[in-house]
Amino acid sequence: MNKFIQSFKQFFSSRNATVALVILLFLAVSYLSYGLYLRMDLSSQGTLRLTSTTRQILKKLEEPLTIEAYFSEDMPEAALQTVKFMKDFVSEYAGISSKVRLRVLNPDKDEDARIRADSLGIRPLQIGAVDKKKQEVASIYFALALHYGGKTEIVPSLLESPSPEYDITARVIKLSQPDRNRVGILVNPGMVRPDSNANSFEKVEYLRDTIETLYGAMEQIDTTVSEIPPEVKTILMVRPGVLTETDRYKLDQFLMRGGRLIVAASGMAIDFQSGIASESTSDIVSFLEPYGIVLGRDMIYESNNNFLPYEQRINAFQSISLPYPVWNISTSLNQKLEITKGLKALVLPYASTITLAGKQEGTTAEILASSSSGAWAQKSFAMIDPRRMPTQPPEGTTRQIHNQSVLLSGKFKSAFAASPDQNSAYPHLPQGEGKLLVTGTPYAFTDIGVQLSDGLNLNFVLSAVDSFNGMEELLALRKKSPPAPRRLNLSPSTQDIITFLNFLIPLAALAGFGIYHFSQRRQKMNQGGNHEN
Repeated sequence: MNKFIQSFKQFFSSRNATVALVILLFLAVSYLSYGLYLRMDLSSQGTLRLTSTTRQILKKLEEPLTIEAYFSEDMPEAALQTVKFMKDFVSEYAGISSKVRLRVLNPDKDEDARIRADSLGIRPLQIGAVDKKKQEVASIYFALALHYGGKTEIVPSLLESPSPEYDITARVIKLSQPDRNRVGILVNPGMVRPDSNANSFEKVEYLRDTIETLYGAMEQIDTTVSEIPPEVKTILMVRPGVLTETDRYKLDQFLMRGGRLIVAASGMAIDFQSGIASESTSDIVSFLEPYGIVLGRDMIYESNNNFLPYEQRINAFQSISLPYPVWNISTSLNQKLEITKGLKALVLPYASTITLAGKQEGTTAEILASSSSGAWAQKSFAMIDPRRMPTQPPEGTTRQIHNQSVLLSGKFKSAFAASPDQNSAYPHLPQGEGKLLVTGTPYAFTDIGVQLSDGLNLNFVLSAVDSFNGMEELLALRKKSPPAPRRLNLSPSTQDIITFLNFLIPLAALAGFGIYHFSQRRQKMNQGGNHEN
């Protein structure tokens, strides 16, 4: 027994035992770390850095979330970098929480996957790309299906998403928090409706689709025939027309009970056929005055470098760029408020001035956007034809800063408090803190404003909706819209070398450790031999 113990001790004190233990340790660590990984995004854009908001939402899920990724393998060469980035992003997203499961399916090669994608309404995308050698057009799948609690949400195209993290996380919130506040839009006669098929000046298709991604179908409210549903906490009014006494009273009570009202309106009526704008007959001007907001019956003309040009086509091949100072660009945004913080600009076509006067006690006012100091306001009558556009203000009109978007918050007093004829069932005292956001043009939120601003206007109104509905954590997430990261175009041989180095470097480190340990042992043995001599 003693001889066995002595042999065992001699083995573990030998070089062979050290090498064997190091190899066993390497294999054990490799086995135990299988499935565990650490990734760091060191790029300046931070494209793969997921926000704390997304991490918290996914970790708080009560049920498993399954992400089905319908990805084609064969892609146009020019789209490969974007596709690779999006695949990495989805993998990173799914790796945040153990409650998230990722399934990658290829409908091009898997008939069952193709049938399932078709049943979910996922269709292939037509992708065209042109390089120096050839033109490619491919039909590919690149969509996500999110399954949670028996419900499903679709991200139809990741390749067209300016902010993939927001597009995915918003749908996760919609699935996991179905009882959040609803958003409505006023559809009284004369107002812009979400189901309108008119031109881009009269449609809110982009706004509707984006809001419904998170809040479900927009509630269409006609206060002339119905009440405002209690579950609707935010209402949009785009180009309000005629407001009867009953309409105004219901909106007044909505504010008093703590509702959030977003108004996009002008004090001018535009006749696009004649190219002339005149004073509007809308009741919105008188509706806003009791709360301390005066919407001017005028139109703001901006100075140089603060407006978008008007592109007028001469023929099928040529167009000219004309100055168009009524398409205002506001870069003076309130960076202290979360709604406008981080936004670079707003595009406000045909905007009227907004003045704060007679603000109610108990409310606070914030300027969200304003014009440049070189702007002037044309009162009562304005030309919008770019060929007859004035370049200087009329005599007696000064250039100055004009408010273009404002926010009132607080406990609003009823504009009808002194009216004994109103239904006593309505409260005359504030019941909650309301919010009233007014932007001096309806075209900021219609499709034309979204297109001219490259989505900045849409970001603005959606940030307001999120803030008003207690979704402040989504604000920074939506505004995170980094460009695709730069990638080196490496040849296949270079990529093989890098792959080989990734395998070789750990082995070299292990060998270096063994050589160092061996040299240390040999040095100690030599020192011991010298002492004996």
